[in-house]
Amino acid sequence: MRITLVHAGALGDTILLLPLLRGLRLLNGGDSAHLTVVMRPAFGRLLVHLGVADTWASAEESQYSTWFGDTGSAPCPDWASCDLLLSAVSNGQDAWAGHAKAALAATTGGRLCCFSPRPPEDFADHVTAFQRQQLMAQGLRLPEVLAQEERPVGVERVRNGAGLVFHPGSGGEVKCWLRERFLKIVEWWEQERGEKPVCVLGEAELERWPREVLTRLEAQVRVWRQPDLCELADALAGAELYLGNDSGITHLAAAVGVSTVVLFGPSNVRQWRPVGRRVRVLQAGGRGEMGSLTVDEVWVSVSEER
Repeated sequence: MRITLVHAGALGDTILLLPLLRGLRLLNGGDSAHLTVVMRPAFGRLLVHLGVADTWASAEESQYSTWFGDTGSAPCPDWASCDLLLSAVSNGQDAWAGHAKAALAATTGGRLCCFSPRPPEDFADHVTAFQRQQLMAQGLRLPEVLAQEERPVGVERVRNGAGLVFHPGSGGEVKCWLRERFLKIVEWWEQERGEKPVCVLGEAELERWPREVLTRLEAQVRVWRQPDLCELADALAGAELYLGNDSGITHLAAAVGVSTVVLFGPSNVRQWRPVGRRVRVLQAGGRGEMGSLTVDEVWVSVSEER
C-alpha cells in the first residue's frame, strides 16, 4: 500500500504527526505500507531519519504549489500516484482537492482524505486524537499509537558529553521563559555537576536576539547554532536532560526519548503537550504569563528528572 501525507506545518506540528504516521504504518499490512511525506525538505528528511516515513518530497516545488491554483489542469507529481493521499492543506472541496482527485483518477484510483491539523479551542483532547478522529470518520481504521519508543528507529545516540541541553527560545515571545532565569539554572547546574550545559539556538533566536545576548550565552555555555535537524535528533537522544519552552525543538526532544522538562505559558497544554514517555510539563499560572514560573520550581523539576 502506497500512502502519501501532505503537510505544511511548523516543526512542532510536524513532530506531533508521529503518532498518526505510526498508525498509518499499521494500515493494511503494517510494514508493507510505503509512506511518503510532502513538506518542507528539512522536515521530510527528519521524518525519514526518525524512521516514520520511507521517502519525502518537497512542498517547495512548483508541482506542489500549482495545485493551489484554480486552473483547468496541473502536473501530477510522482507522490500523487498512491493508494491513499492524506492532505492537511486542503478542506476536500477546494482547488487543491480537485487537482488531487484528478491525479488519483488518472493513476491509481486511490482515495483522498483531508483533515485539519489543528483542533478548535474547545476540543477537549490532544491534537493527535483530533487528527485520528477526523480520519476515522472517513473510514480509516487507525489504531491509537501514542506511546513513543524509547528511541525512534533511525536515531543514534551521539555521545557528546551533554548533560543538560536547553532551548530558551520559541516561535513566539509570549511562550518564552526569561533568559536570565534559564541562565540561573545553567549556573546551578554547573555548580552542582561541574559541566557546562548546551544551548540550542534556532532560526527565530538568531534572527531576533541582539548580538550581545548571543555573545553572553556563548561565554557561559556551549552553543549549537541552528543545527541540522537529523544531527540534532541524534545529539538530543544522547543527552541526560532537556529543558525548554513550548517549541518545535522541545517536541523533538520528547520524541527522541530524552527526559524533557517543558515550560508552558498561554498555550493549551491539554491539546499541545509534547508526546513522549519522559515528559514533565510546568504550566505558568494566572493568564499563562511565563514570568510566573520561578527559578526554584523549575530547578526542582530539573533535579527530579536527572
